[in-house]
Amino acid sequence: MNDRKSKVSIIVPVYNVENYLKRCVDSLIRQSLAGIEILLIDDGSTDRSGELCDELAGTDLRISVYHKENEGQGIARNLGLQKATGTYVAFLDSDDYYDPDTCRDLFELMEHTQADLCCYGYQIETQDRQIVRIPHITDREYVGEAFRKEFVPHYFGDQPEKDELRGFSSCMTIFRRSIVEEHNICFPSEREYLSEDTIFSLRICEHAKKAVTTSKIYYHYCQNPNSFSQAFHEERLKQTISFGKILDEWAVHMKLEPETRVRRAMYLWVNLMAYLRQGIRYYEQTDRRQEFPFIKDVCQQTEVRNKLEVLKEAQLPRQQKLLLQMILGKHYRSVLLLVRIRAKVKL
Repeated sequence: MNDRKSKVSIIVPVYNVENYLKRCVDSLIRQSLAGIEILLIDDGSTDRSGELCDELAGTDLRISVYHKENEGQGIARNLGLQKATGTYVAFLDSDDYYDPDTCRDLFELMEHTQADLCCYGYQIETQDRQIVRIPHITDREYVGEAFRKEFVPHYFGDQPEKDELRGFSSCMTIFRRSIVEEHNICFPSEREYLSEDTIFSLRICEHAKKAVTTSKIYYHYCQNPNSFSQAFHEERLKQTISFGKILDEWAVHMKLEPETRVRRAMYLWVNLMAYLRQGIRYYEQTDRRQEFPFIKDVCQQTEVRNKLEVLKEAQLPRQQKLLLQMILGKHYRSVLLLVRIRAKVKL
């Protein structure tokens, strides 16, 4: 890579993705914007991913590779931030890919609007590129009070009803790198925080003044059935509750406590539904006698019930509303039945 400052730096943490890495990097090599740099951070891969990084770097001078011991995605991204030279920085997961004009269009949008960050459209798809879902994002600029009271709250969770932004993360965002550099902003480890993405973005928002959003789809989020998020991990609920408390602290810190109350309850609710589905799938394969004790134990927890009380009047989809009522009403056999149904029809 040459020594000139790049327009956009794309940081790609890499860990055991030998089957998907070439597709990801090819989408970057084909970018229409001149002046990008591609930073591949091999996070101690145990398959051929590290070797593939080196091979790919040999085909394009814009690619730089850094090998490190395994510490997790957040720490890998931090190394990329230390090495980046671009005016703007973006993150791409190594099993996902970009549209060809992503960097060009986002660079031009950031230059035109002088925004500090931009969240953009994405679609969720299977590994064979079948579209699963396209989350809703509007075209808008947020500045001043609108930035603080209308944009920042999205990081605390989705609204139950129609929302301007759905489920975006640092991977669906491009940032002005000077903010990161001037304020020494970095990712915490996901081994300490359930969502290191959210913490990084909130740290950015402490110092940013303007955000822009675009509905145009640039990012292809590919579902990976072998990913950590798709499997059942018993400690996940404790992590979710713990991170919910961190969000509560951030809401107070940013003076957004009342405005984000429902959003923070929705954060727990969305993660709780996934946890229950994954748990039932797990016990169906191991010991079905554990299904009911599992459901009852989760739904009886005080932290869970207190958060869910906030959603009693929320405009949830019909099946979710019924499930919420069954949990709050302590009808745990009915909860088990509903979760079994959801576990069979929704990933």
